[in-house]
Amino acid sequence: MKRRRFLGVAAGAAAGAVGCSDEAPSAADAGGAADAGGLDAPAIDGSSGGDGAVAGPCPEARVTLNVPDPTAGAVETLSAFALGVMAGDMTDTRAMVWTQQSGNMPISLVIQAIDAQGRLSATARTEALTRGDGGFVHADLGGLTPGTTYVYAFVLGAAGQPQQRSELGRFRTAPAPDSMGPLVFGGTSCTHQRMAPFPVMAAAGRRDELAFFVHAGDHAYCDGANDAASYREKYARHWSAEGMRGLHRAHGLYCTWDDHEVGNNFDPETVNPAVFAAARRAFFEHLPVRRDPAHPERIWRSFRWGRTAEIFVLDCRGERIPSTQSTPEAVYLSRPQMDWLKAGLRASTAVFKFVINSVPITNFPEVFDEMAFVRDRWEGYPAARREILEYIGAERIANVWWLSGDFHMSSVARLDDTGPGAGMTEVLMGQGGNLGNPVFIVPGLTDRLFGQNPRWDYHSAQQNYTVFRVDPSAPSIEVAYYDCADRELFRRRYMGQAVTG
Repeated sequence: MKRRRFLGVAAGAAAGAVGCSDEAPSAADAGGAADAGGLDAPAIDGSSGGDGAVAGPCPEARVTLNVPDPTAGAVETLSAFALGVMAGDMTDTRAMVWTQQSGNMPISLVIQAIDAQGRLSATARTEALTRGDGGFVHADLGGLTPGTTYVYAFVLGAAGQPQQRSELGRFRTAPAPDSMGPLVFGGTSCTHQRMAPFPVMAAAGRRDELAFFVHAGDHAYCDGANDAASYREKYARHWSAEGMRGLHRAHGLYCTWDDHEVGNNFDPETVNPAVFAAARRAFFEHLPVRRDPAHPERIWRSFRWGRTAEIFVLDCRGERIPSTQSTPEAVYLSRPQMDWLKAGLRASTAVFKFVINSVPITNFPEVFDEMAFVRDRWEGYPAARREILEYIGAERIANVWWLSGDFHMSSVARLDDTGPGAGMTEVLMGQGGNLGNPVFIVPGLTDRLFGQNPRWDYHSAQQNYTVFRVDPSAPSIEVAYYDCADRELFRRRYMGQAVTG
């Protein structure tokens, strides 16, 4: 969000005191809060909400994977793989893996399944790889076993003569399409390089129970970049930090973008086309995202985890048309993306449908509208918001949960007081590495905004990552927030609606 004054308090004021970091923001970062964007049945157990106390010192931002090495003795050389490794876009039989390596030695991937006791399978799989422009390596692996944990590494050296390797990475494939079992996953948003080495991300990387991790955008803050080289430099500052590398190697990822992957609050109608193209290219260069051959620039996509969950990853920034905001044809998602989302939600046989939605859809208190935050979220495009919520209600689609970011705060709330939104919950994940939303600066304001409203179960500006524990048999979802030292900030279980067929 643009820097402004809020109720007589500078937006960049003491918000930096809220959160979890080994050191305070520098004076140069003092304005960071200015870009803060900004159910089914009742809870049956859990702690109450609140702003959250300031956390104490964080543990070292280091993540060690307790997995065996499948590379037959190649020497781990971090300097050769300074941006780390990642896996993502997992299906039941496929996964993308990623690294960046600018050398000239032959590069290959070694991957091997591990069992529940952490033992390697009998055979390893090795694939020769090629580098793209900038040394980026993307490999789309097929033929994987459903519901299986894999360990992998990138190796430098001639075939059969490995010399150096990357850090070890780990990911899990989705279960078979018709299976239905418990699922635990994590998520966050808004991870600014000012919070390197990212202790919150390191804490999430150490949580072995997670099947995957969602980043809802502002994964890297690229403000000021304007060409391929400057975008790559911005990503490199984020990706090379120890806590971020630790998260990336520990869990498979599902990622989307928000505004800062391009530039603060960019407008797709007025942004320089060359800058927009460079930003989109950098997004795909730096993430394990599978490109759609027919639509290679498309970010929106979906993934099934058996019949337990389907994950719908939206692009809430790159296809909107701000000049249509107040019209009956308001375009927040492009028409193809909106139609795809509606059809996908309607056709899904998963018990829970999670919509990864970089900017919130909840009807927030009016003070957020006064700060002009409304222009950047679903509420600023009322016809589009009404279309998707009324569709979900009319089609009686059960257990749709919205998982969002952008606002530099965490919250759990029903979308509206009445109407179809009253039966859906949105969870704001994060911020995982940034200053808090300015509304938390004013003493008592958040209690007046949220505490007296029964739609809100929790609200906080403390840095965190979120864990979702999904039980499709109940059905239920437990939502929990943790800080950089894995202290539990909030936990509550929500009952869902049974799904038949």
